[in-house]
Amino acid sequence: MSGTSYLDVEEAIRSALSKGYVLSPKKTIGQNGVDITAQAKKGDESVDIEVIGRSQNGSKRSFDFCQAFFRAISRLNGNASTIAIALPNEWEAGLKSKLDNLGEGWERIALEFPEVEIWLVDIKDLTFRRTKLTDWVSLRSNSGKPVLHIVNVNVIGPHALKVEFNDGMIKNVDLTPLIHGEVFEPLRDPKYFKQVRLDPECKTVTWPNGADLAPEALYELKEFNPVSDRRRIEKITK
Repeated sequence: MSGTSYLDVEEAIRSALSKGYVLSPKKTIGQNGVDITAQAKKGDESVDIEVIGRSQNGSKRSFDFCQAFFRAISRLNGNASTIAIALPNEWEAGLKSKLDNLGEGWERIALEFPEVEIWLVDIKDLTFRRTKLTDWVSLRSNSGKPVLHIVNVNVIGPHALKVEFNDGMIKNVDLTPLIHGEVFEPLRDPKYFKQVRLDPECKTVTWPNGADLAPEALYELKEFNPVSDRRRIEKITK
């Protein structure tokens, strides 16, 4: 898989907005400016939208997000009432971990730019979910608990991992309930699943195609008992 392309995200967001907004024409190759401008057909809302895809490469994803964020900030001196960064909804888990790592810095950024939003786009359903920068601060801080990180991981079954968290918790978890959707499809192959590694930036598990899972999602899974599933473990370890 090659990740989710910018063009797929643009098509999805244009489709989702088409009934309620007047949209700018698609940019031509090499054309500068806002990716999409959207003017509400009812009301005064106007939105400048920066669109990004989702690369398989973690460093490229970080670069793309930072570039889109600074482009969005540069639009604040324009006439739009809202500035949006539209990205595939597969970003959600990894982005949460990235922003957690920024700590208070992200909170200060979020409060400084209330006009900026992050839109999570479902390219299959052609829908999107609007979030404010401060919503991501709430995800980080409302629990009152330390931010979870994964510090070690080992494969113990076709779709099972032994995961060690930074709070000292060690859990055996079966990821089967979380393996759905296009980006996670390759993980159904046990051989591909074994290619799991720790992302040093996001501090969570990731695979070569860019699939990743938030530490919180793994932490909440029920304990997996490898002894009761010995046949599957023997198969994966051969």
